[in-house]
Amino acid sequence: MTGEEGAVKLVWDKPEETDIASYKVYRAKQGQNLFRCVAEEVKAYGYVDTDVEENTTYIYRIAAVDIAGMEGEQSEKVYGSVKADETAPVVTGISPAESILGKDVEFEVLALDNARLQSVCLEYRKIDSDEAW
Repeated sequence: MTGEEGAVKLVWDKPEETDIASYKVYRAKQGQNLFRCVAEEVKAYGYVDTDVEENTTYIYRIAAVDIAGMEGEQSEKVYGSVKADETAPVVTGISPAESILGKDVEFEVLALDNARLQSVCLEYRKIDSDEAW
């Protein structure tokens, strides 16, 4: 398991059993013993948990589900924390772009982030002026 910026990445080995249909991922916060299922029907040998907070340690357990729908024993506990998000978001598009605008203008901003993008702040002004619109 690794802590990523804005996520915890879990990886497990392929089992020897051939009747495994999927996996369930259980999570609890450190200091709590209440595990809740955060992902069902995981078909891969890993899971990326993005519903996490910085400065929090999480405890995970994995359970295999066979083709009959029977859930096996949960794995041993593994611990993971989220790394601080140090990567700035990137604006990938603004619409409308370079056109004559009327009185009631609506802008659309597209932005990408490696973690949770909380908000986008748009500042604008008249061309060749420090004055706000």
